[in-house]
Amino acid sequence: MKHTRLFSTFLLLFLFMFASAACGGGAAEPEAEEPQTSETEAEAPAEEEMTEEEPAAEEPEAEEEMAECSATVGVILPYSGLAAAVAPSIETGVKYAIDTAENCEIELIFEDETDDPTNAVNKARKLVEEDGVVAIIGPQLAHTAAAVSAYAEQVGIPHISLSAADGPQSAHSFFLGSGVGDAIPSGTFAATDLGAETAAVIYMDYLYGQQSKDGFVKGFTAEGGEIVSEQAVPFGTSDMAPFLENVGDADVVAVLLLNPSDFAFVRQYHEFGLEQPVIFISNAPQEAPLLMQMGDDVIGMYGASWYTPMIESPENGAFVEGYMAGKYIEAFGFPNSPPGIATHVAYMGAQLLLEALKVTGGDTDPAALNEALAGITELQNPAGTVTMGPGRVAIHDQYIQQVVPLGEGLYGWSVVKVVEDVEPK
Repeated sequence: MKHTRLFSTFLLLFLFMFASAACGGGAAEPEAEEPQTSETEAEAPAEEEMTEEEPAAEEPEAEEEMAECSATVGVILPYSGLAAAVAPSIETGVKYAIDTAENCEIELIFEDETDDPTNAVNKARKLVEEDGVVAIIGPQLAHTAAAVSAYAEQVGIPHISLSAADGPQSAHSFFLGSGVGDAIPSGTFAATDLGAETAAVIYMDYLYGQQSKDGFVKGFTAEGGEIVSEQAVPFGTSDMAPFLENVGDADVVAVLLLNPSDFAFVRQYHEFGLEQPVIFISNAPQEAPLLMQMGDDVIGMYGASWYTPMIESPENGAFVEGYMAGKYIEAFGFPNSPPGIATHVAYMGAQLLLEALKVTGGDTDPAALNEALAGITELQNPAGTVTMGPGRVAIHDQYIQQVVPLGEGLYGWSVVKVVEDVEPK
């Protein structure tokens, strides 16, 4: 289990290294000696050599088939509503991955989930029945994703959710993480690593917030911790004073909040003079640009998620470098901000679809795609290896993180601990 070396890693966020890859030529095949009995047969080795060399060329042939692939994919994101702040990050992640599909032309049609399950299903229906999409990526919110999952089952369309689930939703839905399962490590960390014996939990009152709260409580109490309060925060709450007043002398404060509640919490936490450690049960909503707006008040707070740009690995280094140097950061509009969890999860969702297209050889029939998706057991991505469990919910590493200053008004999530192979519960 390794920690990141903060400053050396963050340099990746600002340096674009131009490199040219040197192609090494393969050794020539030795001439076949067996078929030499006649002149007629002597011509055969050339044909046989071509035949024998074809297996090495099978991949290019498959790529030629993929070159003829054409697909329309629907993407449902929270462009309006209380999760709208992360929509640009998610859209960027999907486009980043799809741009790697050099052998298949994929048209993306984006729709707004608007925090409303009914509206999300209506948008999914429009994508399927009017636009003819072969798959749906999204929504991002758990309650809208659950509704779209049910619709996907009805119409037999592959659905790759960018949200979390704790078990199978349908035979056509694939989830990249779990709600309760992914939150357990934060509770365990609070009890074992922070040494907290009591905890106050403040969470957004919607499906994912409830799942996250349940996971934290499960992990914390399993280590002997006691929950002294659980407070549900309505969407749109901009004054966190009533909730902070009830924190009391708990050893740790665990939160799952969305904008504007997270901004208010960070600011008012210090105004109240509270000094207990804070851990964001999931810090997915707190992307780097939002940390910039929160300022120094957020320094030292903990979080947990599937990804941080400060993971040290060649794969993540290339992912961050490509993002920072390309058109994606320009489209996002934050020139100094690295890709965050929302960008990474969206990238992984689109990447999963591309892997399925490779399996089908470019066949975009929804039934073929769904079968291919169901057969994918592992997916390599910038955060490591993700295993798709039998319930079509991803098993992956969870990164416990802490906000650190990076200079020039920038802040980042530095890895404190890695919890490997976190499963849905």
